[in-house]
Amino acid sequence: MHDLVQVLAGGCEASDVVLARPVAARGIGVRTEGETLAVTADGTVLGELLGGAIDGPVRGAAADLIASADTARVVPMHLPHGDAREAGLSCGGHVDVLLQRASALPAAAVERLRAGCLVALVTDLVSGRSRAVEPGQPVRTSTSASPAAAAAAGAASVAVPAQAQSPDEEGGFADTVRRLLLAGRTAAAVEGATVVELFVPTTHLVLLGAGTLAEAIAAQARLLGWRATTVGVASTGVGAVERLGPSGGLVAFAHDAAVDDPVLIAALRAGVGYVGALGSRRTHALRLERLRAAGVGDGDLARIHGPVGLDLGARTVTEIALAISAEALAVLTRRAPTPLRDGAGPIHR
Repeated sequence: MHDLVQVLAGGCEASDVVLARPVAARGIGVRTEGETLAVTADGTVLGELLGGAIDGPVRGAAADLIASADTARVVPMHLPHGDAREAGLSCGGHVDVLLQRASALPAAAVERLRAGCLVALVTDLVSGRSRAVEPGQPVRTSTSASPAAAAAAGAASVAVPAQAQSPDEEGGFADTVRRLLLAGRTAAAVEGATVVELFVPTTHLVLLGAGTLAEAIAAQARLLGWRATTVGVASTGVGAVERLGPSGGLVAFAHDAAVDDPVLIAALRAGVGYVGALGSRRTHALRLERLRAAGVGDGDLARIHGPVGLDLGARTVTEIALAISAEALAVLTRRAPTPLRDGAGPIHR
């Protein structure tokens, strides 16, 4: 699987290169968000979508776009159950794929993606152009689409003139960006004649400590597709967490206040998404007293998950690593860790 960053790393930014990204799916089981496939004018393909199950139709649709004067299209595709199972998916269904010339991506967004930053992209299906927006800021798009075109954008292929005007300043989709942000992961939504995409950097855990627990958490992180970095001294840990941001996490278990405390403080100040600290309830209470004395406010102290991990009955090192990773996932995706059977609505949200 290639994400947009990996595809762009291959130099796929020319006007005769089409980037294909699923932006909506119905009926399809578990899939990887953020998949991107690039198709060049000579038919070369980089990446795959849905385990390769729709790569053929996507390649054909991309060739049609390259041969046209259009900049972008949303193309609905059907994935039969048999093809889905052959690709390793649980079931088939329907998927809407955004096809867009790579040159329509704004340079600022490309640079932020390559730097591993959070990026929100708004693509206007009238102009075919995308623009990056800062999450939390107003998101504007074009109102030049007719009601019929807007309705068609969510259900049928929408051709976009290559020379159309860029999105103007009428109409906003800030609520959509905020809704995607609440999910805490890469996601997309089609809103009439606009596609809103949120690209969240791969989760990166900093493990402050060493030994078998660090190895077990790092192994669990790899299974989740996350990155993990193990550090052992305060100065290295501070520098590592300052680069994380809201999609990253810290697990502190150095068992040395001179090491743990400054890194915990740095993580809280940097807005790290998940901050966990190993230790008993008494150890954590003493930790909070030290941090409060160091000037950390109660609001930030409440963000520290300690004792770290979910109560799963974990006893072994690998079980503890699972409990910690599960809590990190729940916090980063803003979910309460409850059984699915006790909830309502779609299970994949």
